[in-house]
Amino acid sequence: ALICGTITGLGLNPLPTFDWNIVYALYDPIIYPFYALANIGIGTILGAFCVIAPIYFSNVWKTAYFPIISNDVFDDTGNTYNVTRVLNSKGEFDLEGYEGYSQPYLTAGYSVMFFFFFAMYLATIVHVALYNRREIMKGFRALWKWASAREEHEDVHNRLMKRYKEVPEWWYLAVLAVSFVFGCIGVAKYDTGMPIWGIVFAIILCLVLQIPYGMVYAITNSEVTNNVIAEFIGGYAIPGKPVANLLFKSFGYIACAQSIQFVADLKLGHYMK
Repeated sequence: ALICGTITGLGLNPLPTFDWNIVYALYDPIIYPFYALANIGIGTILGAFCVIAPIYFSNVWKTAYFPIISNDVFDDTGNTYNVTRVLNSKGEFDLEGYEGYSQPYLTAGYSVMFFFFFAMYLATIVHVALYNRREIMKGFRALWKWASAREEHEDVHNRLMKRYKEVPEWWYLAVLAVSFVFGCIGVAKYDTGMPIWGIVFAIILCLVLQIPYGMVYAITNSEVTNNVIAEFIGGYAIPGKPVANLLFKSFGYIACAQSIQFVADLKLGHYMK
């Protein structure tokens, strides 16, 4: 069950299935490039046997007392963590209640997932800087000249798409401005604990990271999301306020993910002319 189980195990069943619903549930082999699937498959096997399993069976961080993989958070009795016991009536962190209850415990798989996320962030930025810096510089040159990035690329898709009028940049900037104003009004009007500078910082985080994330997604069909780093930064910058942390994550993570998905739609339209 620990190795082959698909609910609370590693799911490494040596017996293959011919059910297409299972085959493409996570990674559709028709859409994903082979090298990306091979990378994911090899990484999954190595991560499971060489990282997660040793942590679990050696009881690092008390992980052997819990399922080997679960996204639940547990207390020191093995039950699901009761978050209400560490929050006060305002929904803020209660240190006295926390000290009288339990520290949170993560499963081996869940803990390793956070390790991999931070490694993935740095690997994405380094990879794009090494292999795609020329394309990024072309885009920034077009932005600096306030010109269409199409002029920097002369591939067949751009040539065929020149017959269509480009959407004005100010449309996107107007949507950003309106959203930003409503966000500032919301956090100023309601007692969420979220400062306005938190919105600015979250948007900057989104703007900085969505270019490398988008390039990796376009090349490999593997989406990198900054939800984990947004959680950690929000928790560190605005400590003890879960609602503010969720708002920071909404602006820093969901805005980035939605923009990349929108660009994916634009990419499909670009290829279909």
